[in-house]
Order: sequence, then structure tokens, then C-alpha cells
Amino acid sequence: MFDILIVCRTLTSAQRVSRLLSARGWRAMVIRTPPSVWREGCGWSVKVLKASPQPVIDELERAQLTQNRIYRLEGGLPVEEVRP
Repeated sequence: MFDILIVCRTLTSAQRVSRLLSARGWRAMVIRTPPSVWREGCGWSVKVLKASPQPVIDELERAQLTQNRIYRLEGGLPVEEVRP
């Protein structure tokens, strides 16, 4: 398990994702998207602490909250895109 970053299209979307994942037991927080992955949108993401990407992706798909990109974080920096 490691930290993951979910890049969202809007602040509202990031807040929805964070609330959903927090309600399901993950530690999720809304943060500014790091410049290294910010390509478009408003620049908001959700950081999920100590999680495996696939269960998080599955939960987002069940809730119909599809996001732009999901990254694995190492040392607080995105190092690997797990879903484009």
C-alpha cells in the first residue's frame, strides 16, 4: 500500500471524491495538484493515504465518479500513473 493521487477536474469533484472515500474508510484529503501533473482543469486533487489503487478505482467507478488520472505517490511526489 502507498499514497495515491486522484487528479480531479474541479474543486467540487475533488470534494465529492474525498467525502466518498472518507466515508468508506480511507484517509482522503483535497489538495492542490502538484505542478508536475497539472495539465488542465482547476488544479485540485485528492490524496489518499496508505491505499491500493484498484479498490479505490473500483469504488469511484461504482459511484460514477470517474476522474482524469490516478498516480502512485512516493515521498509526496507522483512517480507512476496507475490509470490514465
